[in-house]
Amino acid sequence: MGMELGDMVSFGISLFACELPIQGGWPFVFYTMSAIGLVLAIFFVLFVSDSPFDNRLMSEAEVSFIASSIPKVEEKSARALAKIPVKEILKSMPVWAIVVSQIGSDWMYYCILTVSPTYLKEIIKLSNLE
Repeated sequence: MGMELGDMVSFGISLFACELPIQGGWPFVFYTMSAIGLVLAIFFVLFVSDSPFDNRLMSEAEVSFIASSIPKVEEKSARALAKIPVKEILKSMPVWAIVVSQIGSDWMYYCILTVSPTYLKEIIKLSNLE
């Protein structure tokens, strides 16, 4: 859902920004989206941690509440982790059905993303701002 919503918003902004006389249109869009991605990456690095116990922005009360809410789990040994049936997973038809389905879904999604601006402009006769 987030990927589709992000694409809709960024396409709408990009179509409008391409009409602006700044750096020839599409370079402005490219640099702007890159700058937004860089800012988001910086925020991610600054505010996201691997676990609540490593988060420097949480108070001790919050950390202790989370720690008391999490059920105790035994540490897995390397031997227990080695028992993952990788070979059986890779031989499983349902796993391959999911892989093929996801590849096909992604392929069609990106085909639609690539062709839709041309379709709207050439077939439906809409300008970028419409």
